[in-house]
Order: sequence, then structure tokens, then C-alpha cells
Amino acid sequence: MKSYRFRASYDGAAVLRLSTSVRLRHESNNMAVPKKKVTRSKRGMRRSTDALKQPTYIENPESGELHRPHHVDLKSGLYRGRQVLEAKEDL
Repeated sequence: MKSYRFRASYDGAAVLRLSTSVRLRHESNNMAVPKKKVTRSKRGMRRSTDALKQPTYIENPESGELHRPHHVDLKSGLYRGRQVLEAKEDL
């Protein structure tokens, strides 16, 4: 923290001067330093969202094909009961 002191000049205006202790100190201490130790519990709670999760699949009741929820069933071309794509033929 910088400490300042004011000195009145001859014309009455205040002149801002840095004290000598501030000029000698190294002023580029801009690194982030934690205030407290992060507990094992808080560290674990933060890391809990990093885990990879298995994608969920649902079965289309009309074709029996598995597909992602809220995605088009590529075999039948249906999305929410409407035909949005041309159906694939079996190869």
C-alpha cells in the first residue's frame, strides 16, 4: 500500500509527494495470493464437476433405436414425433 503525505507549496497548493519508504519498496507484487488454505472438502467440491459423465441414451418407441435425448433419431428421421429427415435405408 502506498503512503502519501501532503506538503503545502509556497503558492498554497498541496503537492503530493511519495514518502521515501514507498520508493525503495518493490512495487510490482501483482501475483494472486490465497488468503486461506483450501480445505480437502472445498477442493473436492470444485473438482467434482470435472469428471467425465457417460452420455445418456433413450430408446425411440417407434423404431427401437437408441438416440440422444433432444436429438434426431437418424434411423427413422423423427424428432418429437415429426418427420424432419429422410429415413435411412438399411444397408
